[in-house]
Amino acid sequence: MRIGILAFADSPDAGSTALADWLRERGHIVVEGEKGVSSGAAAAASETERLARADCEAVVFSFDSWVPSGLAVQAALRASGPILLTGSSEAAFFGAAEALLEVGTGFGRALGSIADLSVQALIEQWLRLHAVEQRQRGEAAAQKLYGTRCGAFGSSPSVGSPTVDAARWLSQFGVYYQPFGLREVAAWSRQVAPERVEAGLIWLQAQCKEIRYDGRTLTPGVEGTLARQMRLYLAVKDCCAHEQIEFCTLAELWDGSGDGGMTAVSPMLPAALLNNNVDSEGDKKPVVCATGGSGGGGDANGALTMQLLHHIAEQQPVLSAEIGSCRADSGLIDLIDTGASAFGVARLAENADGRVMTLVPAPEGDGALGAAITLEADAVAAVPEVTFARITRRSGRFVCVIAAGEIVCPAAPGESERRAMQAQFHGGGLNAFLNIWSSPRIHAVSGDHVGALKAACEALDIEPILL
Repeated sequence: MRIGILAFADSPDAGSTALADWLRERGHIVVEGEKGVSSGAAAAASETERLARADCEAVVFSFDSWVPSGLAVQAALRASGPILLTGSSEAAFFGAAEALLEVGTGFGRALGSIADLSVQALIEQWLRLHAVEQRQRGEAAAQKLYGTRCGAFGSSPSVGSPTVDAARWLSQFGVYYQPFGLREVAAWSRQVAPERVEAGLIWLQAQCKEIRYDGRTLTPGVEGTLARQMRLYLAVKDCCAHEQIEFCTLAELWDGSGDGGMTAVSPMLPAALLNNNVDSEGDKKPVVCATGGSGGGGDANGALTMQLLHHIAEQQPVLSAEIGSCRADSGLIDLIDTGASAFGVARLAENADGRVMTLVPAPEGDGALGAAITLEADAVAAVPEVTFARITRRSGRFVCVIAAGEIVCPAAPGESERRAMQAQFHGGGLNAFLNIWSSPRIHAVSGDHVGALKAACEALDIEPILL
């Protein structure tokens, strides 16, 4: 990385020189200031502009003696990349932090001497987070949202549950939010040919290790509850193709294709098939889909999180799960698959004879008919590097909590049929997670994409909160 160093002192001092040497030892190209900045906005402006002309990709503000805090703001106005505050002068460091926060300028922190190993670790972490490749990937992912459409299929949210401001989505993200009510979904469902439903059931039977029909919640045949789920999946798939829906959320769905009135159908299987890259009709482009939502109104924030991760990870499948037990003894969190997870289901395209999936009756508490998906214990391998995320709103402002971690192991057989994996978080661990997280759902993609997701959020005016 090409890094500029701006020394806030009478002249480039021993602290900034040692920092420059340390960065060069690690392979970075360092551009040092010609003179220190100790007073006067003109000096701060001219030195920062010189670093910008040198194509610096990040700028380090080094404080090893006291200077007026306003100088940092003058310099930040002209900085060409992300800013890191460092140095051993606490007064200057915190004065600059206060001034920059006052004007809304973001920055990193690594207070102390570069000889301190903990300071070195903080700087290395910050540089990884702001690597040019990560920033470019994140900004490109944010741009890919522009001009897309998000579909919301199913019932409306209840009073007090999160709602979507469609005008804000369009102005802030460039995403057109399109609700489809129950009558519209039923109309699309009636247009699905019976032969397609039957072919879907045959294909599904071939993909599953077992389908546990119970004669009540999960029933067989072209008029059974599994067929209702398949029909609704095909209806939503057709609608998404016709309406150019890039990603969507499924609330509680109702099948009104027959003469028996409207029947509540679990969205778990339709969501899993939408997220998958193959179905009974062949290979297809996944439609990123989230399920759930307070009050039965869908999970638009989850769909937005998943779509952003999908773009950042370059079309990798995205996990969507409910948070289960938080285990203080081990620091692990159980993840309960909501049926939207493509971590396991997408493997069906690669393992035609794998049969890692079992369909069981949907949970009775969900109040809907059809199947829920369980995966074999060995179908989900441990993933050593995972990026977890969730977009929510706080006081009306969008924020995204981001955490690095890992999928450490599958659930133990027999503990819970729907639990397929456990998560462990790096950084502050479980305690930090419990203090920051504010949603019953979590999304993840394999790999280290924290820096890219942070950059994408900043491009979309979403406040990134790193665990």
